[in-house]
Amino acid sequence: MQERITHPKDLAQLAQVCALADRVFLADKPQEHMAERYPALLGWDNRAHINLICEGDTPVTAVNWYPIQIKVGECVLTAGSIGSVCSDPAVRGRGYADALVKYTFAQMAAEGVALCLISGGRGLYRRNGAHEAGKRLRYHVEAGSPMEGAYCLTADRLTDGVPQVYALHSASRNRVLRGYAHTAALLAAQGYAHHHCVGELYGSDRAYALVWRNLAEPDAPVLRVVEQAGEPAAVAALLGHIAAVTGKAVTGYVPWHEPALASHLPIVETLPYDGTFRITHPGLLMEQLAPRLMRCGKGPVTAEACGEGYVLSSGGQTAKMDGAAFYRMLLTDGADAPLGLADVFPLELPLTDGLDYI
Repeated sequence: MQERITHPKDLAQLAQVCALADRVFLADKPQEHMAERYPALLGWDNRAHINLICEGDTPVTAVNWYPIQIKVGECVLTAGSIGSVCSDPAVRGRGYADALVKYTFAQMAAEGVALCLISGGRGLYRRNGAHEAGKRLRYHVEAGSPMEGAYCLTADRLTDGVPQVYALHSASRNRVLRGYAHTAALLAAQGYAHHHCVGELYGSDRAYALVWRNLAEPDAPVLRVVEQAGEPAAVAALLGHIAAVTGKAVTGYVPWHEPALASHLPIVETLPYDGTFRITHPGLLMEQLAPRLMRCGKGPVTAEACGEGYVLSSGGQTAKMDGAAFYRMLLTDGADAPLGLADVFPLELPLTDGLDYI
């Protein structure tokens, strides 16, 4: 099967990939297009990471990913986001998607990607080693009910306030890092917006929030926060300010590992993340976590895949963990971590509702 895996050979074939994604994901929204939603994922510059199986010259299955970096305290992890994974209904059941997912994980490891963030938790990912990412807390700030604190609207267009946003973004302990030029271009292009949505940026010198306003429904009573960063109390006050200024309720999610922020917001429910995780290069992951390990007084730790699990080694000691236990240690609960690593984990990753392919 691997000999059939290829990448878009020209713009015409890339357009076929995007059309396939539109048919699968946006069949009920013909005015929208996946390539416009996720230009970095499905753009020509990312063609080496658009993995295809074709029937003749026609793409029938695609698994796409985009490299990113994640900041965890003083550590920077190399990661990849998988998204827009789709097959033509006529070829489902032939093993194409499984072959592409396996190829993609191997490709990530070969390119030095330590872990993979996946939009979704379907069996395709789980049977290839992915695990549930954890929990998220949904908050809901009522319209017209400002929280304590007063904040000014930094900009009603995303092009303003870029340096301030970048500074807050980079300082936050668990946000995806982006180069300044890329951030500016993203915001100048109105960021997460497409067709019927527009992003609006609100902020102070201690917090910012990026929200979606649905232009197709201007009277809709709710704004959706797609990103927030800054001091917890300042973030909460800013969200209350947005509700007061716009007269609309504000809703969004807080990762379960941010209790300080959650304690300032009206949490209405706890939900599982839509996404899953897979470690693609466990040895590299531990190398990139070396500053964190040293800060916690730990020596070098290595990790290698072994069958369905992992072998961790440190200071002449070894411990074997199955895949589920390894993920729990990394992402949700470090209490049972072997080799004295309980104070190193879990990692505070930028988990979101789905993933950001931008």
